[in-house]
Formats: sequence, C-alpha cells, structure tokens
Amino acid sequence: MSDLSSEEQQVFEKLFKMEEGNLLNLTTADVGDFFDLNAGIQIHSKPFNEYGFSVGDKIKAFWKIAPNRCVAQINRDLLGLAIRRNKDISREDLQQAEKILHRLETIDEEPKKESNKPSTKKYHPHSALKGSLLVIAQDLWKENPHLSQSDIMRKNVFKEKVKNLCNALNVQVKEETIRKWIREIDPRNQENKPGPNKKE
Repeated sequence: MSDLSSEEQQVFEKLFKMEEGNLLNLTTADVGDFFDLNAGIQIHSKPFNEYGFSVGDKIKAFWKIAPNRCVAQINRDLLGLAIRRNKDISREDLQQAEKILHRLETIDEEPKKESNKPSTKKYHPHSALKGSLLVIAQDLWKENPHLSQSDIMRKNVFKEKVKNLCNALNVQVKEETIRKWIREIDPRNQENKPGPNKKE
C-alpha cells in the first residue's frame, strides 16, 4: 500500500491528464500493455476495480494497492511519457512531481530501527529528463536501428527536447552525460558501438 497522499495524487492526475477517467489519451488496451510490460501488472483485473471501471479509476486503485517503489516506478515512466506528449508542462509541476517520486523511492518499506539516522540518498532533479530522452532515443532507433549515438544527439527532435526539458526542470546536463544515458540503450551490436580509439 503506497503512501501517496490525495494532494500528491492530484499532482499526477493533472500531469497525466486523468480528467474524465483517461490517462494521457491512451487507449484501454495501451494502458493494459503499459502496465504489463513495465511492471507485470494486469491493471484491468478485478483488484483494480475498487473505484470504478474507467482507466483513471483503475490508476487510483493502483496507487492505493501497490507499494511505494512500484508506484514510483510506474509514475516515473508515465511522467516521461507525459513530458514527451506535452511541451507545455510547467516547471513547477515537474519539480513537484520529482519531489514526490523521490520521497516514494526512498521510503523504507520496513519499520525504521534508526529513525534519527539521516538519509544518504540524494535527490536528482534530472531523473525525468533522462527518462524522457531515453524514450525519444528508443523511438528514433526503432525507426532506424543503424543510427549512431552521435546521429541521435544531432536529431532536431532530440536537441529540442533536451533544451525544453532543461529549461522546464531548471537543470543543466553535460553532453557526455546524455551520451552515457543513450549508450545504455544502444540497440546495435557491441562491436559497432563507438569505443576507445585503437592504435593502428
């Protein structure tokens, strides 16, 4: 059972466009596939019908039933999708969502034995940036699996998203950091990936 408060739920309801029972204008089948692929959850099954049968109702039931880390994982994935689909998301909404996700990700599921011990985990405001950029890179590689990492980074749609997200999240990120992120999902064979220059 997650610790997501009603006020925090409203933040994500706004970001995920959950008015009228929707979720980012996805079809019912797409939502089912999303939960199945990302968390192995059958969101359209009986346990998630507590509040009703619309997609929005099922998401709210999921927020209540699932543990903190699972809710944080799914909400982070959905946030990346929301950022990609909506260029008008405000910086304040994104920052608020990131703080909520960070809180859920760092909550101990077991009772704390040393409640006065400070947390050693740090808040990273560019988590949403990475998630969204990786989604775009994956889509570009699906269209053309022969693209290099440099090709991806030169794409206008990719450069524009980097700029818009950095402005929205009020963060700066180095080019080599972005390259490291997309290297993690490069679908090409290892021998085709760029590496240290070899001496002839």
